[in-house]
Amino acid sequence: LLGADDKAAIAAGVEAMQYLVSNPDVPHGDVRLVLLPDEETGIRGAKVLDVAALNADYGICLDCCGIGEYVTENWYAGSARITVKGVTAHPMSARGKLIN
Repeated sequence: LLGADDKAAIAAGVEAMQYLVSNPDVPHGDVRLVLLPDEETGIRGAKVLDVAALNADYGICLDCCGIGEYVTENWYAGSARITVKGVTAHPMSARGKLIN
């Protein structure tokens, strides 16, 4: 579940979905990416989302915190540490460095 104001999380979610589609050998269950405005509990976007209709066993609400952290829920929050390995570069100066 991603709010439209959180562009970095939206990009990460879309990239994760693209990765799963492009790599069918990676084991995973059914995955749904939900994007809506005002995703915080009690606000308009969250109120109109029918969570039961998603029929999901788990949900992750990616939201901002510090670098390397994310919020997994609004109320009964858990946490995880994620390490991403890669190359930091801007496409204008990364010829030959970035690989999709």
